[in-house]
Amino acid sequence: MALALREVTGLLEKLAPLEHAESWDNAGLLVEPDRDRKGEGAPPSVRRAMLLVDLTERVLDEALSRDVDLLVAYHPPIFEPLKRLRATAPRERLVVRAAREGLAVYSPHTALDAAPGGVNDWLADGLGAGARTPLVAARRVEPGAAYKLVVFVPAEHVDALRAALAEAGAGVIGNYTECSYEHSV
Repeated sequence: MALALREVTGLLEKLAPLEHAESWDNAGLLVEPDRDRKGEGAPPSVRRAMLLVDLTERVLDEALSRDVDLLVAYHPPIFEPLKRLRATAPRERLVVRAAREGLAVYSPHTALDAAPGGVNDWLADGLGAGARTPLVAARRVEPGAAYKLVVFVPAEHVDALRAALAEAGAGVIGNYTECSYEHSV
């Protein structure tokens, strides 16, 4: 039985909500096929998934030999921004090969660490009973909440920053978008 990739990633995000991921991490769906590996033109689906810690050439070979559709890699194979996709660079080669083969790649990493019942709780259970508190409390952004963002930027970069912030969803007040205030010194 196949499930839609979107449905499977939704289930993964229920187990380890991406809001729990650290801001520096790259958790979530990292490689999304444009179509199903088995059916032409059909949306991507998952019949078989493989759980792994790190994506390596041997793991990718095994996944392909086992006809896997989704790789759930604990550590994200795309961690730092990729500037190139070269066959000579192992990390880049793996990503290109997975994409070419139509494999989806998902990484829960720090979202799974911090999720209730996740890796951190599992490790703490091994230490026995006691109080548990996060070292750093997670900051949750409430839907519909308003936040004030103050930044300082050279004058020649104001428009680019304003555009990037608007693209990320900042500057929305009611029905208005791209709202900002600028003060030059």
